[in-house]
Amino acid sequence: MREAEAAILKTKYPLLLVPGAIIRKFLFLRPFGRIDRELRRMGYDARVVKVDGVGTVENNAAMLKEQLAEIVRKDGCGKVNLIAYSKGGLDARYLIESLGGSHLVASLTTLCTPHRGSPIASGFLDLPRWMVRFFCWNMNVLYKIAGDRHPDALAACRQIADKEDRGPVPGPVSGVLCRSFSATRRKKGAGTEECETDGFVSHASAAYGEYCGVCIEGSVGHLDLVDFWAGRKTRKKVIDFYAKLCAELAERGL
Repeated sequence: MREAEAAILKTKYPLLLVPGAIIRKFLFLRPFGRIDRELRRMGYDARVVKVDGVGTVENNAAMLKEQLAEIVRKDGCGKVNLIAYSKGGLDARYLIESLGGSHLVASLTTLCTPHRGSPIASGFLDLPRWMVRFFCWNMNVLYKIAGDRHPDALAACRQIADKEDRGPVPGPVSGVLCRSFSATRRKKGAGTEECETDGFVSHASAAYGEYCGVCIEGSVGHLDLVDFWAGRKTRKKVIDFYAKLCAELAERGL
């Protein structure tokens, strides 16, 4: 969809982008790169919420609920559309499913969220215990300096580790449109099964609610979805995807 076409439709509710783990706003870093600015340039009311970079799902969900309630109160918009990346999708789900925040949310779209965990996180936890704890301690100090309110890198990592033995993922809460997308990072010479991941989250783990498949055709890595060191061509594809996603929400009256 061309930008001119996307700008014709406006969403009924504000679009709040929920960051994943690690990449938070600090100095020159931006959780969604140029994406939120490009969406605003197109005419969408797009904003990035603030959550801890290495916070637990529970703490980040509480922070998210505070911000949503404040936005709804100030803007009088009633609800918001959440577009959550990676672990941000787990934070958003906890807000909706466990903190009674469903009345604040019109829709939740998760992008490459490890709903069933990530083998990368599990592999990290399999390292020697002293090494894991030393690394996480340093991460907590670093992110406390960067502005995290409740950094807990070890607990956050455990929450995104593989979850095959923890039972099925709960279904979406009634009254909230829940959609999900995955991405594929292709390696030269890799087989089909090896390609069914963005390098961090598999397609199967990313599926939740109305699973819409791969968000962008071709090779797109986990960090590309938030414009982190993405090349010019990839960045354009990513921004076009977000614009199309916003237009689809507008078409649904959201």
